[in-house]
Amino acid sequence: MNTQSEHINELATALAKAQGEFKFAVKSSINPHYKNKYADLSEVWDACREPLSKHNLAVVQTMAKDDQGVLSLITTLAHSSGQWIKSIYPLACKDHNNPQAWGSSITYARRYTLSSMVGIAPDEDDDGNKASAVSEKKAKEEKPKVIAQDQWTELNELIKKSDPDYQKNLWDYLASQGIQAYTDIIFLDEKTFLKLKNGCLKNISSKEKVHAINQS
Repeated sequence: MNTQSEHINELATALAKAQGEFKFAVKSSINPHYKNKYADLSEVWDACREPLSKHNLAVVQTMAKDDQGVLSLITTLAHSSGQWIKSIYPLACKDHNNPQAWGSSITYARRYTLSSMVGIAPDEDDDGNKASAVSEKKAKEEKPKVIAQDQWTELNELIKKSDPDYQKNLWDYLASQGIQAYTDIIFLDEKTFLKLKNGCLKNISSKEKVHAINQS
């Protein structure tokens, strides 16, 4: 799938103007894992909706399955000139029969891709208090560093390739850590990510060895 139109010069010009008028996305929602504040989907929209519309830009978010049956959120930033840019975000949910779990996964993906595509940044916590430079440095040192988007994608793919019994044990462990869905994995710290990644790689390797023996 193409991710942009042949030309995006008019779109880029309009987006640059709109970004100069964006507000910060106010953080008022609470992350259930780290108890820190974040800007939810409506707050991200509040920060960018008017400037986007003013400069003839629109965001459309739809869902579709690829040839392998993977459901993805497709976010399109479109300009009145007909130029466009697309972002494709694979969706996953542990409990496929739970509409609420799917809703959370989709909402997270919509917020994440909208912020990334238009360039929205969150504001400071809206309690009017600004931490000192020393306090900020200390907080950064104490707070676990969460994994990056590419690590999230890598671990998701490894989990899917693992043995079903191993997947069940892995999800039982993740549930004990407050991870209930694929989208929550991005809240893992890097140390735990490496531990799970290595475990998946060993499991996949053992599966391949068994397959090779059975084929011999």
